[in-house]
Amino acid sequence: MPGHGLNEEGGSIVTAVKPSGKKGRYDIEIGGVRAATLHEDIVVKHRLVKGRRVTEEELRAALDDDIKEEAYRKAVRWLAAKPRTEAEMRLYLRRKGCESGQLDEIVGRLKAQGAIDDEKFSESWTEERLHLHRKGTRLIKQELLGKGVDRRIVQEALGNVDPDAERKSAAALARKRWPILAASGDRKAAVRKLYAYLARRGYSHSAIRTAIREAQLDADIAEEFGGGD
Repeated sequence: MPGHGLNEEGGSIVTAVKPSGKKGRYDIEIGGVRAATLHEDIVVKHRLVKGRRVTEEELRAALDDDIKEEAYRKAVRWLAAKPRTEAEMRLYLRRKGCESGQLDEIVGRLKAQGAIDDEKFSESWTEERLHLHRKGTRLIKQELLGKGVDRRIVQEALGNVDPDAERKSAAALARKRWPILAASGDRKAAVRKLYAYLARRGYSHSAIRTAIREAQLDADIAEEFGGGD
């Protein structure tokens, strides 16, 4: 590699390995010239120690591995914020300039470690959106597909949802919303508005009908007993 202290025919001697000033990275001098700055794991992997003779091909291999290692570490930091789908990670790495081969290797490494798992992601996402964010399965399906999760995996995650759990989630929203909408005195209009609201939240038709019925019944019972005090 011209300009980097390397003798292209037989390789050249590593004359120094020095901390670069950036955490975990080292400057590699070959023939008295700084040839590369590499992560310490790459230095160890390629045995780039002082006194060792290295060829241009060996240095290029180390540089390629360093690029992949840096991309991998960026991916790990990005995952630390919150779980991601495989499609999201691939898009992130492409934006960071990863080539296809490097990208596949990094994603494969993350999947092997369990850091990326679309099945677990979908199950967790479904549970959280249904119970904490009060969203129905139709909307959850759209969200997961929008995150690039395979349709088969999405169907499996949603297939594990207890229909009664979706009904209860819809009913919890309906009970809060119904008194506000019914305050106008127009029950038919209130039902239409509540249905539209729950539909926008992604609940199924059957879950919405049951939720509205329960909300009306609870409100009527509360009114009856309240009026009797």
